[in-house]
Amino acid sequence: MPRFAICLLLCLGCSLSLHAQILAGSSLEPEFQQLKIDDEGTEAQVIAILRDRTGYMWFGTEDGLYRYDGYEFAAFRHDPSDSLSIAGNSVQSLFEDKDGVSWCGRTRGLSRFDPLKQCFDTVLNESSGEVGGNLQLAMSPPWKTGWVYTISLSLFAIIFWVLHRYELQKEREKVFLAQAQLKSELQIEAALEKVRAIAMEMHNSEVLNEVITTVFRQLQSLGLDALHYEIILFDPDNLDCEVWISNQAQHVLPRSFPIPNDKTAFYRFLLDSWKNQTDYFPYVLRGRAKSDYEKWLLLQTDSQSTTEGTRCSTQGVETLHLYGSSMRQGLLQFTRQNPLPEENFKIVKRFAKLFDQVYTRFLDLKKMEAQTREAQIQEALERVRVVSLTMHESQELQKVIATIFDQLKSLGISMDVSLIEIFDHTNDTNMWVANPQHEYAQLVRIPYFQNPLLDRMLEARKRKEIFFADRHSREVKNHFYHNAFKISELKAIPPEIKKQILERKGFARSVALSEHAAVVMFNWDDRPYSQEENRILLRFSRAFEQAYTRFLDLKKAEASAYEAQVETAMERVRSASMAMHQSDELVSVVHTVLDQLKVLGIEAYRSWIDIFYEEQEYVITWSTDFEGNFQDEPTTYHLDFNETMPEFYRRDNSSSRFIELQAHGSEVKDWFKYLFEMSSDPIFKNYNVPNDLYQIWAKHKYGNVAITKLTPLTEVEKDILSRFAKVFEQAYTRFLDLQKAEAQARESAEAKAKAQITEKELEKYQLRNRISADLHDEIGSNLSSISLLSAMAARRDDIKSDVKEMLSDVNQAARHSSEAIRDIVWFINPASDKLSDLISRMRTNVRTLLPDAEVQFEINGDDMVDRLNPELKRNVYMIGKELLNNISKHARAKKVNVRLDVSDHSLTMEITDDGVGFEPDETASGHGLNNMAARAEQLNGEFKIISAVGKGTKSTLHVKIT
Repeated sequence: MPRFAICLLLCLGCSLSLHAQILAGSSLEPEFQQLKIDDEGTEAQVIAILRDRTGYMWFGTEDGLYRYDGYEFAAFRHDPSDSLSIAGNSVQSLFEDKDGVSWCGRTRGLSRFDPLKQCFDTVLNESSGEVGGNLQLAMSPPWKTGWVYTISLSLFAIIFWVLHRYELQKEREKVFLAQAQLKSELQIEAALEKVRAIAMEMHNSEVLNEVITTVFRQLQSLGLDALHYEIILFDPDNLDCEVWISNQAQHVLPRSFPIPNDKTAFYRFLLDSWKNQTDYFPYVLRGRAKSDYEKWLLLQTDSQSTTEGTRCSTQGVETLHLYGSSMRQGLLQFTRQNPLPEENFKIVKRFAKLFDQVYTRFLDLKKMEAQTREAQIQEALERVRVVSLTMHESQELQKVIATIFDQLKSLGISMDVSLIEIFDHTNDTNMWVANPQHEYAQLVRIPYFQNPLLDRMLEARKRKEIFFADRHSREVKNHFYHNAFKISELKAIPPEIKKQILERKGFARSVALSEHAAVVMFNWDDRPYSQEENRILLRFSRAFEQAYTRFLDLKKAEASAYEAQVETAMERVRSASMAMHQSDELVSVVHTVLDQLKVLGIEAYRSWIDIFYEEQEYVITWSTDFEGNFQDEPTTYHLDFNETMPEFYRRDNSSSRFIELQAHGSEVKDWFKYLFEMSSDPIFKNYNVPNDLYQIWAKHKYGNVAITKLTPLTEVEKDILSRFAKVFEQAYTRFLDLQKAEAQARESAEAKAKAQITEKELEKYQLRNRISADLHDEIGSNLSSISLLSAMAARRDDIKSDVKEMLSDVNQAARHSSEAIRDIVWFINPASDKLSDLISRMRTNVRTLLPDAEVQFEINGDDMVDRLNPELKRNVYMIGKELLNNISKHARAKKVNVRLDVSDHSLTMEITDDGVGFEPDETASGHGLNNMAARAEQLNGEFKIISAVGKGTKSTLHVKIT
């Protein structure tokens, strides 16, 4: 026997002896698991076993070669029709060389397994039967590829020659492989360069998906096909991850999905690979491991948003091969159906390393964008602060709200409506609404009704939450708006806008609450707002809270200032009341009351003061018209509390401090009709009747102070009205005292006059008294009856229109005649012959005829004359009234001066104005100048007028007092 054979046998014997001793000396009892080859009819004996560097187990049998990957066996047998299959089924020995090539010694030949091509090369085949014996592969070869020996020693020279030839082929293959590797390296560098190029073009973080897409596509171009690719980025704080997924088709850009740490075995494997910074890791997914992977990849993410290819790519595949490499921020991995050749492992590592650099750039961009975004937010908040700090009136709060809406929009937050709800002690909703259709925010009050939208807000207020976000169905949204459109100011929204709101998908809102208010943004697309958008909303809520604090301070200051205005206005009424020296000056107090209500900003549709005379069953009313102008004369209404009064007026609760009524539609028309019929005042007939009317009467001892508005009265307005009613009550009490004092003075004057006049004069005096009384009681009463009866007759439905017009003319004639009778009664009545009576009567004319002019009334020497001649009194009065009437109708004067100079021998009346003036010679008849001159001539007096166009007018009357 040759020496090397003897040595080999000795070594083999020693090895077996040593192995037996080790087993005998071990106290461990081995445990075995039976692995069954799923191949029917296979009973072959295992002859050779090999574990390769990738971890696969190879088993050589008489019936073929088998590979075990930890889950299943793969069989390799001879196929006569396939030249790349193993040359024979009886495998005697196995060996892996330093290049990872597996050698199979067969009964009659030698085969080589190429791991890259996954096929066999037949190096030696003795199928011709010329040489016999089994080939064996030594574990310590003298050549690079191993020592091959055979039972048939005659084949030694042939095997040596074959191996030598193989060595030459290997050298040629190395040169070819080097060229191929160079070409592959160039391809890899080109692919990496494409990733670098698009990464350098990345100017904002939003295009990261394009970079990731390029990474996936370049991996695919290098032959690393996969069912899908993933880039996993871990959060170092909570160990959750964000996964970018793309399928092999790459039809759309990849998306990222957050996946929580579910602590499964697969997730722990990913975390360990990342924490240990494993350069490269393979992972075989089969059975439960595959199910965990698919659950992690699809069920944990928003699978409805992933592509169909990604969701279906692993279906029907029993075994998946996952490969990956760790990065500083996470993992780059992909899933294949087949194993990946080992030479591609380095490609995965290089792409992972490059993506680390790309992601570092992405984080820098993210940080820069965050800083830019923060600057934008700070700028937007500063604009809100500036507007709030420049508020000088509380009503400017709507500018702050509109600014908040605009700034939220400028930050890219998409919303249909922004509103700020102001909290009060009720469950009602008081909100300032801002939307693109209005320049300023609108105040809307929605009375409470049961709805999840309102109930959720009340719950948050009760719990003192600082934020909540909710979503509601289309049905809940529409239930809310159907009610709000009926009972709030939202009814004014155009029908087409209402329809759009009701047709939208749903309701999603975010609400940031503070102590006094809630800042709300919502949309009707059921699209929830992001965490960043909600954080921005919270910051705007804090900014508004600061603005609202300033608003409350302004409100308090305005309330104090307004209270001072109210007190000033009431003091003016008190001053006018104290300035009354005669009862007929009450009209000045009335005018002051109504004028001060307007000064205080109470925008009344109409205002008035009622004085009730229940024993005569009528009420005297001083009022403004519907333009806010004070009426010259009071209107008398007969109290007719019967069926003709509109129903809404008869709903008065007389025990209350106020009478507050609302009228709508036909009720308003009935009310105006009633007022016209009772007073025949044309303003109630000729004015456009509104659809809604709100009236409130503030009661006082003698009547009411009342206003009519087109909108409901505020509590502040009600309080002011009540306070003015109380002040007017005091003024009217003084008026009654003056009336009583004047009556006593007249009685005293009459008694004194009676004692001084002769019997003939007494008869004349008594005659004048009787005539004035008869005129007042008979003619005056009849004229009032004619006026009232004609008005009542005109309202009958069975009267023809032409008759109604005649009755209206009768009514007007009666009113004018009644006014003339009052003047005649005053002329005739001997109790009014005093100079003070003339002055008082002229003062009344000044206030009545010149309500808007600045009038200065001067009296000099009025205490020197006790009584005036009746004729003198009459003509002086008529001349003065005519002059004032001319100024009222034609002069358009702003300032008027009336001066009376009286001595015991003469009376001089001078009236000047700064009006438009006229030419006396051209317009004497039109202005009644001839009549006035004739009256002066009757008194043996002198009457002069000096005027010119644009220079005003000066009129002078000088008469002797006899």
